[in-house]
Amino acid sequence: MLWLCSDNLVQIDRPVSLHRRMLIMSLRKILADDLKWRSIGRMEAGQSQVEVAKWLNVNKSVVSKIWKQFIDTGTIKRKEGSGRKRKTATSEDRYLVVTAKRNREMTAIQLYNELSSATGTRISRQTVYRRLHEGALYARRPMVCIPLTSAHRRARLNCCLEHHVWTHDQWANVLFSDESRFSLNTDSRRVFIWREPGTRYHHSNIREIYSFRRGSLLVWAGISSSSRTPLYIFSGGTLTAQRRPRRCERRGACWTPEHFNNRRKINEVEKMILANRRITVREVAEDLNISIGSCHSIFINDLGMRRVAAKFVPKLLNCAQKQHRMNISNEILDSVRHDPNLLQRVITGDEAWVYGYDVETKAQSSQWKLPHEPRPRKTRQVRSNVKFLLTGFFDCRSVVHHEFLPQGRRVNKEYYLQVMRNLREAIRQKRPDLWKNKNWLLHHHNAPAHTSLLVRDFLAKTNTLMMPQPPYSPELAPCTFSCFLN
Repeated sequence: MLWLCSDNLVQIDRPVSLHRRMLIMSLRKILADDLKWRSIGRMEAGQSQVEVAKWLNVNKSVVSKIWKQFIDTGTIKRKEGSGRKRKTATSEDRYLVVTAKRNREMTAIQLYNELSSATGTRISRQTVYRRLHEGALYARRPMVCIPLTSAHRRARLNCCLEHHVWTHDQWANVLFSDESRFSLNTDSRRVFIWREPGTRYHHSNIREIYSFRRGSLLVWAGISSSSRTPLYIFSGGTLTAQRRPRRCERRGACWTPEHFNNRRKINEVEKMILANRRITVREVAEDLNISIGSCHSIFINDLGMRRVAAKFVPKLLNCAQKQHRMNISNEILDSVRHDPNLLQRVITGDEAWVYGYDVETKAQSSQWKLPHEPRPRKTRQVRSNVKFLLTGFFDCRSVVHHEFLPQGRRVNKEYYLQVMRNLREAIRQKRPDLWKNKNWLLHHHNAPAHTSLLVRDFLAKTNTLMMPQPPYSPELAPCTFSCFLN
């Protein structure tokens, strides 16, 4: 027997993709400042204007003007026009948009009162509408349904794949059941929310529970391929295991809720886990009033889950950063295939803190002992407070250059420029073959001091070749795991 409920048959939540947001932005005459700065960063990272224009979904001339303005003025802000000045500043516009996103059911009058009390700026209701429309927020009715997570969608797909080959005789043993609540009064549906285009089924724009303020009736029924159950009407409250009809018969067959208690418990456990991934077995067992052993069996055997620790990564990369990282990696691999001696000409470097002494690890302090000997002891140790910042460069043969940061100084562009000059002198003395051929490559990560305009101009004037390094990818730098392990 199989018991299927139609509570899960709701519209799939479709979040707005990055390409969709870029398409919306391309319809405007003016790009947002954050997109302009991101395009500048992409061009500084090595992307061409054509690639950035495709990423923004705009014409190449727009990207060219942004880059020319940044080179000439050092900023991307628009010049003030001669027309009527805006009543609100950029920070006030952002305050309106953020406030509307935090409380999407606020009206324009309420947003005006919030802005007036916070900044003292007095604007009209139509101005509030225009500022929200500039932030891609429009008044729409909320969607009333159950928001689906990625796990719910996978469960729906697996269920469809499992039962799409069933025959009519197999479906004849299935009872579909559902309950619906009917309001005793009409609904004007005049409650609106602020939402972006294409985000109708986003979790922030969905109302799971509809408020029946003036009374309602709950109706339950079941249907199969050849018959149906009577309608059961409940005057108030919700449908629980005690209030659900206890027995439904069809052609001598019998469906009872007791047959499906185990499946229902599994669904409840899965729902709690999806709501809180860090919940413990004891907490689930206490909430559902089942034993810890049964709950643990549901976790391991029925759901196939196991508890693991989160993996630490320096930064969660978005799709564009992952694609950029893959392109640079493929470019380096192609260069190595064409020139097998490429890595022998690379000089890489990084900075790291060097302590006066390192704390002894547990494995390092272990020692052999006889059964009758007491266990060795050691006192608690802390890392040394004396530390120095070491900047080192090396190649496949040995260390090429290293120096310590003087006390009271910081690693800024002026300091790193002097490091680059010292590095070139060290290469001239220690690697005369690379210096004579001028075919050595410099590799370092994308720290602000490394990628500053002053350092880049110096490297360009000295014709120093650079090995590309994708942003937020320290595992691709040899220094991170070859020299400075900690």
